[in-house]
Amino acid sequence: MKKPNYTNAEFIEKLANALGDKFFLCDMLCQDELFEMQGKIADLICDYANNDNRLARRMTLKLSKTFNTQLV
Repeated sequence: MKKPNYTNAEFIEKLANALGDKFFLCDMLCQDELFEMQGKIADLICDYANNDNRLARRMTLKLSKTFNTQLV
């Protein structure tokens, strides 16, 4: 099985896909849609941060109330 690509470009592409145009263009999102989007984005950030992607790791450090980080 091929190992996922954890490059910055791949991270940004997946983050943009998870956000979608709707995130930026809509005044309101329904609560269920927002929760689903938040979950996908959090999972994406965690996955990439845990695989040593610098952008994702920096996001977890900047969002310290959202993400619990510890170096092992």
